[in-house]
Amino acid sequence: MERVNVSNARENIYALVESINKTGGPVCVTSKSGNVVMISENEWKDIEETVYLMSNKSTYEAIVGGVKTHADDCSDKLPW
Repeated sequence: MERVNVSNARENIYALVESINKTGGPVCVTSKSGNVVMISENEWKDIEETVYLMSNKSTYEAIVGGVKTHADDCSDKLPW
């Protein structure tokens, strides 16, 4: 993970934001009082979705089961 101190981040905030959006980040911004991690909004939304899906036991089990199922074993008919 790229690291940049808070003074450099402040001086180059536009370029930093552009870089994070282009590469997907993350960038660790360091300071004496602690560090923060900057990521793109899209990356954050992906993380939120993953946490939400994994927090529901039945959804988690369905995803794991789906990953373990070979494509040839899947049905073309959907249950809904």
